[in-house]
Amino acid sequence: MTRGLSAGRLRLRYYRSVMDKRLKSMLDGYRRRFRARSLEDLIEAFNRGVGTNAWVAARAAYLCALREAILGTGLDCSEFIDDTGMSLRHEVERRGGSIIVRQDTSRSDG
Repeated sequence: MTRGLSAGRLRLRYYRSVMDKRLKSMLDGYRRRFRARSLEDLIEAFNRGVGTNAWVAARAAYLCALREAILGTGLDCSEFIDDTGMSLRHEVERRGGSIIVRQDTSRSDG
């Protein structure tokens, strides 16, 4: 046993290590998938998630990769993406050099 760590702490450290590897693997997979998609596909993927309140590690990886892919388009996404995250309250659409919020598509109070 590692000096100073209980069996429970060692199991927790191992579990975190395994989960970190799985999360990174999921994130890399989603990144590859989104790189191959068109802008319309990215917007459709985003809009499918609007109003969904479920939250698990796979969803976190999916949304992180989707956010990166949308930002990677170079279009202005400031209506729903900022430095701290991405709002899934409204559907979005492309308009000129921007991806904007559709004002009539709120699906959640959160």
